[in-house]
This record gives sequence, C-alpha cells and structure tokens, in this order.
Amino acid sequence: MTAVASSPPAAPAPAGKTSAPPPRPLASLGDLAYLIYPLVPTRWLFALARLRGRAQYRRGGPVCEAVRANIADILGAGAGAGEAERHTREFFENQQLQNLLVMLAPRMSDETLARVMPIEGLDRLDRAYAQKKGVVFLGSHLNSVMLFVAVVLLRRKGYDIRIAMPTMKDPWLQTQVRMLADRLAGRGSLREQLGAFFAQFNIRPIVERFAQNTAVGMTGDGWHSASFVEVEFMGRRVPFTTGAMGMARSTGAVIVPAFMVGRPPFGVRMLIEEPFTVPKTGQPKHDVQERVQRYAGLLEKHIRADLAGWQHLTVPHLFETMTTWTQRSLSDRYVL
Repeated sequence: MTAVASSPPAAPAPAGKTSAPPPRPLASLGDLAYLIYPLVPTRWLFALARLRGRAQYRRGGPVCEAVRANIADILGAGAGAGEAERHTREFFENQQLQNLLVMLAPRMSDETLARVMPIEGLDRLDRAYAQKKGVVFLGSHLNSVMLFVAVVLLRRKGYDIRIAMPTMKDPWLQTQVRMLADRLAGRGSLREQLGAFFAQFNIRPIVERFAQNTAVGMTGDGWHSASFVEVEFMGRRVPFTTGAMGMARSTGAVIVPAFMVGRPPFGVRMLIEEPFTVPKTGQPKHDVQERVQRYAGLLEKHIRADLAGWQHLTVPHLFETMTTWTQRSLSDRYVL
C-alpha cells in the first residue's frame, strides 16, 4: 500500500545500496489545516479541499489528461458527452478530500473517525482472526488513502492490524512543524498509528506477523510485484499481482478483501467482503489464479460503481501499461 502521490516516486536504489532519507520539510500548506483542526468547522476544511481539487481539474495538465482519457476508455463510446468530464472533476475533488482526511486522522477522536469511516462486515474480519492463521487484509487503489483512515480506527478498536510498505520511504513524511505539534500533544505520527513496516521482496516480516495472528494490510491491484497471473478485468485480460495470494497459500493466512466505497468526506465506508483461503492442491498456479480472479471481479464491481475513486487512473494509457507490465524489468516495476 502506498499513499497517494502527486508524482511518481523515484526509482529504487540499486540492490545493496541505500539512499539517504529525504530532508524533512519545515512546513507545508497542509500544516495550516492540521493545526487549526478542530478549532474551525470541518465543513470549511472540506469545502476548501474540494475547491483545491476543482482548481487542479481546471488547471489541466498531463495527469488530468491521463485521468480523462482512462475514464473515457472505461466508459466507452456510449457514454454521454459530459460523463467523462464529471468523473474527471470528481476524481480530483476526491483526492484532495481523502488527503485531508488521512492527514487529520491522527488528530481525530474515535467518535469522529467512526463517523467519517463507517465499517460494514466487521464480523467477517472477526471470523478471519478466529482461525488464528494470520490475516491478509487486502485493500486496493479504489479510494486507497481512505483505507489508512480505516486502519487507524481499527487499531484504536483493538484490532492487531499493520500496513506492509513496499519501500523504506515514508509517504507520510511529517514536516518539522507537524512533528513538533505531535510531540507536544504526545501523539504518534500517522505511520506509527498505522503500525506500518517495510516489506518488499523479503516476505519474512509478513510471515512473522501472520504467526502472531496479525492482519497485514496489502493491495491486490498494486504494481510492485515480482509475480503476476493474467485475469479478466474491465473487459480485458491483464496481469494482476500474486503476492498476497501466494503468501496466503503458503502460510494458510485468511484473505479478507476490504474495499473503500462511496465518496468522501461523509459518504465513504469500508466494506469488508467475505473472507476466503487459498487452497493447496497439486496445481499451485491454478489455486492462486482462481483466487486472484475472484478478487479482480470484486474490484471491478466496485470500480464501476465509483469510477472517480480509482487511483490508478493517473497512469497514462492505463490498460496498455497494465497489459505490458510484466515485460518490464523488476526495477522498472517500482517506478510507479
């Protein structure tokens, strides 16, 4: 899982080398909202975030063109003339609202978090924990940032859930101003409140947490993977990562798909789908592919119901990129 970025992250350092951590910025525009919350009505902050997203849409640029083209591709020729534009505008508004909510999540009370992030199907997560094999909490890039808000809430409710990060880079790097504010308030950073830990090709940290019956948050439609299988998705045959399903098969961990559906700030909710396991037959590739296809079908259903929430729309020529992704080198797969 990765936080939404305004531009693609840099390519990873060569094997055996580590890059210096980025300098911590002094302050940012977001610090203002962080510091004045909850001194001003949150509806004002939400209105400003929506206006900022609308300004991004009107400014245009390569990212806006990519989102518009991908949406038009998904909608097809039968869509109305203004439908793609509406979804494109909503995409940028949603991104700003999500970014604001995930930034404010560490400061929100339990009651406020529960109000902005209703959770449906919590009993399904409970049943997965009851099997005591560990849990793959499988999110997606549909309203992906809101998943972090939900995890903060779940951890406050006492659920042992942690986010597996694909890079050492902290996508929520605090400014010096925000870090000081958190320290004075005795409050942990977002990364700390998520229980985030680094796991890339070394799956040992994840397997160790499964042994502790921890739920590990991952994404099922990510790009950072060494292994893929082809599945039917959005009317095409494209590769999907096998990382989560492969680990579940080898360890017995339970897959719990969790989708963020609806529109922020108060219309989004976490929907926890029915848990399942990956069988162990004599055909491991078939076992994994069947489960990946099940997940892809769930994801497609939710994307078509809320197209403006899919973060991957920012990738130029999205489906062409997905189709040819496995032809790239392993290092190239970590650029997006």
